[in-house]
Amino acid sequence: MKLAQILETLEKSKTFKDFKKENPDAFFCAAFIIMNLKQNTSETSLDFRNDKNIFTFKLLDKDKEVIMQKEELLPSQKPLEKIEEKQVSKIKADLEDLQQIAEKELEKNKITGSLDEIIAVLQSGAEEKSLVWNLTCICAGFTIVSIKIDA
Repeated sequence: MKLAQILETLEKSKTFKDFKKENPDAFFCAAFIIMNLKQNTSETSLDFRNDKNIFTFKLLDKDKEVIMQKEELLPSQKPLEKIEEKQVSKIKADLEDLQQIAEKELEKNKITGSLDEIIAVLQSGAEEKSLVWNLTCICAGFTIVSIKIDA
């Protein structure tokens, strides 16, 4: 599934609609995905923030249930920037591409352990209007490889 579809599913949920009524200034700032390739499962969280808080939404039970967690925002020199919906719809390296990209990078670097898990974070890049996937790949034997991809 594409990230834009997951975001759209979230925005249609009652939990999210109620959240937006109470927090109209909150904006999408990050996506966090854990792909367990051994068990063929994944967990997706979408983060929204305003000036004081960060709100994490998890879609459960095949996207039928949405839970929200609220945390106070910690001061940061580089806070999470807004990700525009039109940026998400233009992503070229989307969720279904990440495993293949990671496997090619492992092969290129002669890492032979099987790819067991990918932790992927999408956030705004250094350049204005750019998005970056930060992948942490965990291989057999606990080899850990970090990959950055221009989304």
